[in-house]
Amino acid sequence: MEYSVFYNSKTRSYAMKQSSGILDPCSVVRTFSCNNYYDALKQCYEITNEIISLKKIPVVIIDYLEEPVYTSVYNSINEFRRIVSGNIEIVNLIDANSIDVICCEEGKFNRLPLNRSVLDGSKVIDVIAGTMIITKSDEEGATLGLTHREIDLIHSYYYYPEVFNISDNDNSISVIKVSTEAAKIMKQNLVSNVSIIK
Repeated sequence: MEYSVFYNSKTRSYAMKQSSGILDPCSVVRTFSCNNYYDALKQCYEITNEIISLKKIPVVIIDYLEEPVYTSVYNSINEFRRIVSGNIEIVNLIDANSIDVICCEEGKFNRLPLNRSVLDGSKVIDVIAGTMIITKSDEEGATLGLTHREIDLIHSYYYYPEVFNISDNDNSISVIKVSTEAAKIMKQNLVSNVSIIK
C-alpha cells in the first residue's frame, strides 16, 4: 500500500495518509510503500524526524546561462544530489577562501552544459558542468550557509553567464561572459533547436 507524509497547514505539522486520500499533492513531502499500517507509522516517524532535524542553509544556486539565485536549501547530501541531478563533487574556489561549489560529479561525462569557470588568478583551471550550489565549509569540512558578504562576493564573481571556447591545438579554454539578455536569447534558441530535432 502507498502512503504519503504531508505538511498539514491547518495544524502546522506533518501527518500521514494513504496517497489516494491526499487532496493537495503540493503538500506531500515523501511517498513510500508499506505492507501494513503499523510499519507505515514507524516509517512516517523516521521521515518526520529527518525533516525536522534538517536545517536550511543560505546558498547561491546557478543554472546554465542563468544569473545566480540566492535561496535556502536543506543541508543534506540527498538535497544536494536532487538539485545537481546526480552524485556530488565539491570544488573549492581558489580565489574565494573556504567557498565551495557543489556540482554533479559526472557532469562532464553526462554532457551537462558547461556552466561557469573555476579560476586560479586569471587562468581557467576547470569548468563546472550543470547546476552549481555555492556554499562554504568550516575547518572540519562541514557544509555551512553563506553570509551576505559572501553572497555579494559570489554575485560579483559569477553574475554574468559564461560561454566557452576550447582550442583544438592545446585544449586551452577561453571564457566569454555574456549579458543576461544575450543568455536568455541563447537559451531560447537552444530550446527551439531541441524542439525542431524532436
